[in-house]
Amino acid sequence: MHLRDGCPRTARRALCATIALLAIAVPSAAADPSTRDVCRSGSITCVDRVIAKMERRAAGSIESCDHDAIFDVMYLRMTEEVRASLVDPQYFAPDGTFGDVPFLAREDAVFAEFYFWADRRFHAGRRVPGAWRTAFRAAKHETVSGLGNALLGANAHIKRDLPIVLYRLGLGSKADHDKVDDVLERVADDVLDELARRFDPTLQLGNPVPGSTLDNEAFLLASITAWRADAWTDAERLRDAANRTERRAIKRDIENDAQANAQSLLTQLAYPEGLAGDLLRQARNGFCAEHHFDP
Repeated sequence: MHLRDGCPRTARRALCATIALLAIAVPSAAADPSTRDVCRSGSITCVDRVIAKMERRAAGSIESCDHDAIFDVMYLRMTEEVRASLVDPQYFAPDGTFGDVPFLAREDAVFAEFYFWADRRFHAGRRVPGAWRTAFRAAKHETVSGLGNALLGANAHIKRDLPIVLYRLGLGSKADHDKVDDVLERVADDVLDELARRFDPTLQLGNPVPGSTLDNEAFLLASITAWRADAWTDAERLRDAANRTERRAIKRDIENDAQANAQSLLTQLAYPEGLAGDLLRQARNGFCAEHHFDP
């Protein structure tokens, strides 16, 4: 039955009305998680709970040498460093501390919930935003290098999730937002050393990205810094939208941009086709099997 030209003035009108009600009542399969009640207190214990949850999540991927382990451990270590910066007044000495620690603690918890939500949905076979789908599939099918896993996860979480999180929370302080970049820069070298030592030694290669003159650490940091700047700009666009229709269009732009970026990373950092790619995967998985529990 084709319902062209709207609902005809027949018994089918009831069917059309039912369909319309269902369309309103059933949310999008890839709608964002509800975070209204996440860490409303802004307590540092919220970040402690996030870290504990990340540790449990990472334990499984580390044990099995899933390629998800790269992003899991990177995100965990960066969150641990953010926590240290929030509680230690000397962390940024002599530049001073963050201006609004409770806001950043809540942002950290809400932000992490977007990752946990996407992770649960994907591994349950449910729809997730496109950038996350690309990242999770690349890990599941072992199609990209360790740097590829790190960047695909960071792209989905920062370019796609972060502007939505910032908009929901009211953006907060731009100075504090930029200061988080300093925290991530401070820990990046140690994180990459650990990932290379435990999971994928190619993370210590000097110039892994075709067309780039940057090493792994510089490329990762440059990408994350640029994506965090984009996220702030996109959050401002969401805040300043004239109406809900315009805000939906901006969110579609954010989704599309993150997905396009994911596809570009996928192309740049994919293992080669055929025997060469198989050998690289085997070498990485064999190395991880021997070293994933190294301290």
